Amino acid sequence: MNLQDIYKNNILDTMASIIDSTNAEIILGSIGYPGSRKPSNYENNRLDFWTKICETIASGALSTGTDLQPLMDAIAFRFPSNSVFRKTINTNNNQSKKYDLFISYSRKNTDVIKQIVNEMQNQGLSPWFDDNSINPGDNFTTIIQQDITKAKYIVVFIGNDGFGPWQEAEIDIALDQAISKKCILIPVLLEGVPMQQLKDLKPLLARYQCIQWQDMNDIEDIVGNIKRIVRM
Repeated sequence: MNLQDIYKNNILDTMASIIDSTNAEIILGSIGYPGSRKPSNYENNRLDFWTKICETIASGALSTGTDLQPLMDAIAFRFPSNSVFRKTINTNNNQSKKYDLFISYSRKNTDVIKQIVNEMQNQGLSPWFDDNSINPGDNFTTIIQQDITKAKYIVVFIGNDGFGPWQEAEIDIALDQAISKKCILIPVLLEGVPMQQLKDLKPLLARYQCIQWQDMNDIEDIVGNIKRIVRM
């Protein structure tokens, strides 16, 4: 995909119309574009801003090189319902492993989440966890979007540091799925996280019944609570 194709498909116009400052920061962070390049008057110059982004990538100035697909993937993941950015899922991926639940978490909580995932497997669950579920060479944004929309249960772990950039997008999709009654959403507050923090971060997510983890040393207990909700 080159810059001419982007203009031809009105993608820049769509960027300018639907992406605000917060989403711009998340999208740019996911492709390694320095946030400091976002102008203070962004809201009044969106089209010019995204044009320069595309030109910068096309010139090879970023790690994405001349391939603009990573930018398109990041936006498609952030706005899965927008037809301009909607991805076509490879039918070969339909043979992917079946999972009991999708794990959404912040990278800052990776160590404890890995322990939880291991215990889930010990207790007979098959969790979707990015480290185990995305293979080298896979388009991770496509895989995540595909699998999260198939999940019957989505477990969102919330730590003291809040949400990670990609987790924000996962939660938006999860809320859409839950509101449409396509999944059961299970927020889990890690040790020390007060309910008020979740209400401040994501009021809509806080409306769902949460599991509050009181003892980080009791991995079996938290997994047992989750397992009781999941209909195996």
